[in-house]
Amino acid sequence: MNLDGGAETRHVKRVLAAIAHDAAVSNPKSGSKRNSVPRTIEASWRRCVLSHGIEPHKVRQPVILSHVEVTPLRDRFDVLKSIFAPELDRLHERLAKLDYVVLLANADGITVDVRCSDEIDKEARDSGLYPGVIWKEDFQGTNGVGTCLATGQPISVVMDDHFAIHNTPLTCTVAPIYSPDQELIAALDVSTPRPTDHQTQQLVMQIVANAARRIENQLFMAQFQSDHAIVALSQDSRFSDLASATLLAMSSSGRVAAWSPAAKTLLDPVIERSTMEYRLRDQVNRFIRTRAEGEEPIVLEDVTSGRFFARCLSDGEPAQRQKPAPPVRAKTRAERSAKSGPESKRSSEVIVGADPVMERNFALAARIVDAGLPILVTGETGSGKEVFAKHLHRISARAKGPFVAVNCAAIPETLIEGELFGYRPGAFTGAAKSGYRGKVADANGGVLFLDEIGDMPLELQTRLLRVLSEMELTPLGGAPIALDLLVISSTHQDLEALVAEGRFREDLFYRIAGANLVIPPLRARRDRRLFITEMFEGLCETTDRDLTLAPEVLHLFETYPWPGNVRELQQTLRYAIAVSEGEAVELTALPARLVATLESRAASSHKTETERLVIEQTLRRCHGKVSAAAELLGISRSTLHRRMKRLGVRR
Repeated sequence: MNLDGGAETRHVKRVLAAIAHDAAVSNPKSGSKRNSVPRTIEASWRRCVLSHGIEPHKVRQPVILSHVEVTPLRDRFDVLKSIFAPELDRLHERLAKLDYVVLLANADGITVDVRCSDEIDKEARDSGLYPGVIWKEDFQGTNGVGTCLATGQPISVVMDDHFAIHNTPLTCTVAPIYSPDQELIAALDVSTPRPTDHQTQQLVMQIVANAARRIENQLFMAQFQSDHAIVALSQDSRFSDLASATLLAMSSSGRVAAWSPAAKTLLDPVIERSTMEYRLRDQVNRFIRTRAEGEEPIVLEDVTSGRFFARCLSDGEPAQRQKPAPPVRAKTRAERSAKSGPESKRSSEVIVGADPVMERNFALAARIVDAGLPILVTGETGSGKEVFAKHLHRISARAKGPFVAVNCAAIPETLIEGELFGYRPGAFTGAAKSGYRGKVADANGGVLFLDEIGDMPLELQTRLLRVLSEMELTPLGGAPIALDLLVISSTHQDLEALVAEGRFREDLFYRIAGANLVIPPLRARRDRRLFITEMFEGLCETTDRDLTLAPEVLHLFETYPWPGNVRELQQTLRYAIAVSEGEAVELTALPARLVATLESRAASSHKTETERLVIEQTLRRCHGKVSAAAELLGISRSTLHRRMKRLGVRR
């Protein structure tokens, strides 16, 4: 082979030597000696050469799917986003400080979701750690995602364990995710471009494997809890982490309908599972009772794998049969009106309550909406900016005119000019025969709502500025049109910062920000409890349900940070109302992602301990030398000193 570079040559020779060793194992006379490459890596290298027909110095850079190609793949996982997202977020929170990127790949090895800090975003992209990249083993050789999917087993591929030379700067630790039907559906990966070793990755592997186990158990509960009792088996009597539990779905007759994927590693596939089923068959009613009364879990002593504890997590079908759900009766509008009282602040369909910031917004809105000022509404994604814009439209003198919303972030750059400003028939090749009026003209006499204006391309900003300055629109190939409209813009971005960076026109900023109203995130609203209960009652009325929120559910709602803000709350309440069968919405009726936050809070206390363990382990490997440990961790010496002081770590 003609290779340039000593490092490349050494890597290729190492791969070929390992493959030769594998071949020699079957021939004792060869005298081959064991090398330092892990057996799983050797086996993968061998597959790459003999089965996939690739060579380490000839592997092409990763194939990257286009946005159009990857979007349907990501959409399929969006159905399960409430289960996957909390674990991806939790992993990134734990490991981001050590420069790890968190990835979720589908069963075809295609990255469908990523968590990456801004500090290493460029390095991650240069290494192929972003959505749409294909990491199948037969494409990229030995790598974390591809080899995990090929073997169905957790794996760490540390630096030059990779088959392809261009992947050797990376370290990837990956765990498979199985569906309740035991189908391999995804791979959970944490990768870093920083130097590390196998010993450190053993610690990381435990974190990743636990996250994958929690996802599997949440998927299992989501599939079976509606019509089965879900029983957890664990060797931890406190059941402090769902990752340590094996779940089983039990019918009302006491038969085990299904085992969670963890059973295949925790219990003997034949003997112990049959024993467990026999031991638990007569315990269904006791499980339901102990769950309701908060008693200690059932202890199972005579199991060959050790002592197990059993606890019911969800009543399912057995609970329904013991206590039929009461009939559902919707509250009348009169009842709800009486309960709300005259002091209720239901100013729009979702903006309610008595938060001081929102009170000021409503008061200011009433004074400025007809003052001829353009209005800028800012706030986090999902906080209700468009709803507030519609409220402005309703209370304005233009209420009988149109309300036309334009999502500046969703329209492709090549189409946005035509969408906004329109064109006349035959204005350009391919133009519609009837022409196109455009959103701005459609809004004439009413309100034009420019949603996420911070994402508008610069060249379109110039055209929009001219239109707003002159209040006159000239469609492509057409005559000028005089405009009479109120312009309301919204964004979740800091427009002033974008102006400073040259990404947003300063003159346009001042043109659209005649008045600036800030919508607070849901977690910051002082009237959060009232807001939640008002929205809940409104949705119950709409769906003709008469329900209450259980105290523990309301407490969770009040303390949950609601990263998706009002939009997330609304969807969560709709789901809970739809699946609730009793008189109250219980924790079991909530989407899995919210229930997972209860675990997350318990697990957050482990975050500091995990970081301490990684640092202590690294210092031991470096014989207490801080400089060497900092280099291995990929951080500066001063940063490591600060973390050691904060965590109480001594050399």
